Amino acid sequence: MGGATQELDLGPVTMSAMTAAWTFVYVLSRVLFPARSKDFCNRIVSLIHVFVSCYFCSKSVADWSRPLDGVGAASTYPQMLALTVSLAYFTYDTLCCLVELPFSLDVFMHHVLTILGLGFGYERQISGTELVACLMLMEVSNPFMHARELLKELNLKDSSMNLANDVCVSFQLASSTHATPH
Repeated sequence: MGGATQELDLGPVTMSAMTAAWTFVYVLSRVLFPARSKDFCNRIVSLIHVFVSCYFCSKSVADWSRPLDGVGAASTYPQMLALTVSLAYFTYDTLCCLVELPFSLDVFMHHVLTILGLGFGYERQISGTELVACLMLMEVSNPFMHARELLKELNLKDSSMNLANDVCVSFQLASSTHATPH
């Protein structure tokens, strides 16, 4: 035993199991919130993915003083784990959007392109640094978008919570587009 860690095999079986796990979370949310829409429950899963994805992405950074070290290099195990978790999520979400929700071409194309990008890095086991950085940036903006839709369904559109969410969106947008470098 002596402190040795065993890494999870990140092959197709693990990918399928993770996709099934995301699907289970959706089914569980449908059971827990039967009066809510399918979109509401899917957004709950999406919010969970945001936090899980950001956790694994942040854990994959070896040196935060130089987070983009390794651009173009072979992917590390933590990067591959972050990609696997998110690729499984996007597979689930694509299937959910096709089967459970009204079809939307832009959402479908977003999912297909994301799966192709992540899938390329996953299959080739390269560019993990770039893909994890993009994934982190992409996911960090999602909670506010999902919160806005969840608050609408909870009839809190005109509430102080919705106003606070909008302020957070505005701040995030302003700081990401107009912030000065340190």
